Amino acid sequence: RADGLMAPYLANRFLALQGLFVKLGQWCSNMSYGVPVKLQEHLKKLVDDCAEDDEEHVRATIHEAFGSSLEDIFEDFEMQPIASASIAQVHRATMVNSSGKRRTVAVKIQHAGIEPVILLDLGALNRIVSFCVWLGGEKWADTKKMLDSWSKDMLLELDFKHEVRNLRQVRDGLSAAGVDV
Repeated sequence: RADGLMAPYLANRFLALQGLFVKLGQWCSNMSYGVPVKLQEHLKKLVDDCAEDDEEHVRATIHEAFGSSLEDIFEDFEMQPIASASIAQVHRATMVNSSGKRRTVAVKIQHAGIEPVILLDLGALNRIVSFCVWLGGEKWADTKKMLDSWSKDMLLELDFKHEVRNLRQVRDGLSAAGVDV
């Protein structure tokens, strides 16, 4: 009964706190141990049902990234995101290449102001764990190592150019294996 009362409250708090709390909720939603099933069910909405940025932010982000307006880059652009998660939202768009061939693409837009929120959360979490290491000694050493590793991963998640490089490697590997991508 308590799980049923607390689960929606906790999921909504994680959503309101944004940043790393949404990431933590996403992680907990996929744990098969240690997290009550009712809480997992409510935390699932953190995977792709976060708040969406407005059209002004989408347009400004595209213009800043590419130096052109949305209309100059895309033949069609769906302003309603396909999904919105902790760091970004994804839109469907259509591009036309120089030979006139149309291609549907996914356009990932980082949420307004999310990078400083993530960086502040990481700093706070690092200070808390460092204090625990100082206070509790060696038994916290593995937690500190895990946090350091996770922090590096989180910083990479903010770097969409890094993500593009990884996706290109996957595409090239699939192409080399004969998969049409």
